[in-house]
Amino acid sequence: MSVNYSVRSFSEPPVPNSSSRGTRSWLYGILFFGVFTLVAAPCFSTAAAQSGDPQSLFEQSLILYRNGDYEQSRTVLTNLANRGSRHPHLTKTYLLLSAVYEKLGDLTQAQHYARQLLRQYPTSRFAGEALFALARYYYAEEKYVESLSYLLTLIDRNPTSRLADLSLEIGTKMVADGLYEEGLASLVAERTSPSGKNILFFWLARQSYGLGRAAEGDVWLQKIQTTTSSHAKLQELVRALKTKPANAWLYPVRIGIILPLSGEEADNGTDFLRGLALALDDQPQKIKLIIRDSGSSIKRSIRMMRELLDSHVSLIIGELEGDRTSALAALAAERNVLYLAPVASDNGISDLGARVFQMSSDLETRGAAIARYVYKTMGLRTFATLAPADEYGQAMTDAFSNAVDRLGGTMVAQQWYYPGTQDVSRQFASIRESALHFSPRDSLTLAVYQDSLAVAAREIQPDYDYSHNTYRTMVQDREVAIKSIDGFFMPIYAEDISLLGPQFALANIQAMPLGGDDWLHNEALRNQRRYLDGAIFCAGTYAPETKIDYIQFRNSFRERTAASPGPLALSGYDIMQLILQAIRAGNRSDSEIASYLSQLKQFSALGTTFSFVNHHRVNAGVVLLQYKDGIVVPLEH
Repeated sequence: MSVNYSVRSFSEPPVPNSSSRGTRSWLYGILFFGVFTLVAAPCFSTAAAQSGDPQSLFEQSLILYRNGDYEQSRTVLTNLANRGSRHPHLTKTYLLLSAVYEKLGDLTQAQHYARQLLRQYPTSRFAGEALFALARYYYAEEKYVESLSYLLTLIDRNPTSRLADLSLEIGTKMVADGLYEEGLASLVAERTSPSGKNILFFWLARQSYGLGRAAEGDVWLQKIQTTTSSHAKLQELVRALKTKPANAWLYPVRIGIILPLSGEEADNGTDFLRGLALALDDQPQKIKLIIRDSGSSIKRSIRMMRELLDSHVSLIIGELEGDRTSALAALAAERNVLYLAPVASDNGISDLGARVFQMSSDLETRGAAIARYVYKTMGLRTFATLAPADEYGQAMTDAFSNAVDRLGGTMVAQQWYYPGTQDVSRQFASIRESALHFSPRDSLTLAVYQDSLAVAAREIQPDYDYSHNTYRTMVQDREVAIKSIDGFFMPIYAEDISLLGPQFALANIQAMPLGGDDWLHNEALRNQRRYLDGAIFCAGTYAPETKIDYIQFRNSFRERTAASPGPLALSGYDIMQLILQAIRAGNRSDSEIASYLSQLKQFSALGTTFSFVNHHRVNAGVVLLQYKDGIVVPLEH
């Protein structure tokens, strides 16, 4: 299995996959061996160099090159190349200038001097080295078809040379590692020698098999004329390709990953990536991860996303934060690339593109799921809400309230507070007032309700009948319990639980507390246990620590990372398990995986359930939890 989940250095030339690092080392390891063997141990004479002797100047530049003084070497070589008359060392000068510019990071000039040699001296003994250098430069620029074209040209010119054998070996490895570009077939018309054509036919067959087009690969193999090919190595490669089943030659499924692996959110990104990588261990599927670090920055996220979009990946997973996820989803949609938003719960991300999937349920789905559960399973019918007056609070409250309305329940009161507010007693008082105004729809229930108010009024003021003044006193006197609200929905942030918990209890509203997806915070719940015991809330993913499967996951994670997994590790693990399931079912291309997800009825993972049928590419799976007797337990729904 080919898996690489290390982060590639951004200064390193991109490679097709992990095994092609070996290809790169071969390409660079034989750098201009003809030049260096020709001048094995030059003895440089300063006086000769100063006299302008071309041989001595070239030897001086070669010594400078070997010593890593590329700027000085370039100066000497440029003066030598710009001489008015040709000299016997000009071809070597062009070739070494090309190498110097490569070391200086200027591939444009490196290509220029290699081509200069081929234009002026097409029959030079260094023409092969120039062609090989051009193949290497295009490889570094990820132009693999152009790179293979130069290797084939080298083979065409001298099919029996040592460099031709090496070109066959390297080109074959490049194609075997994964060639996803179109255009290789267009090189057929350019080939002049039978040997070069046969090698190209083999590479085309290998590419077709790798892409899962076995019938097309068979056609290319039939074109190879073995009677005219004296290349034993090629015949051996052809036999191997015919011997094994076609699916043995499939390329790895390439998955792009973009996460914050540095910056302020590095811990979260690393946790997710480790969980994702753990799911790949001991799996028989061939998968290649192409990882990019967003640096916890939206600008860098976009830049890295554009790199991935040009990397021939089947799908892309990322980011973690909502705004960055939305930006990347929009970029993927522009290129019609399959994009999986792993944990962002913002509404509307999947609407950005027809191949954008939200792997975690959105806020609308979560709020509605809580409402359905407490209405249908718990039998709650009347509700009140208190939420932060921001986008999150509005989205969760709207989802919950709309679901209650559809189900036939009643919203008794809704109140808001600005994030950062410490005292919400005014909001609770308003909810108490609305609750006392509230009259149940059912006449029998209404009578019972009115009787209960009268009893409560006489308890407060025995000498008075139930009246408006008594009602006002009841609103202000929190010793009178409010029992007309069944469920109290508070989609508040974790840091607000310690503030609102005691105030909710002080308001004496005897309703079941209901929370949002930020309530999965054990310490905050534990500190407010006396006020919030029995609370029901939601989460994107959760696995009980006592569950056998989770214990095995946690132990494996610790063995491999020397750290304990966080919630994001569980999310990464579950998402990769789903992708593996899709691949095991025979889906390898982006369109096949997208179709599989869109038709998925249910896949139960370790921490959540995935379901996308009739849900607009948003996961319908919501984890519902209850905090009871100091323990968080998942609810069946």
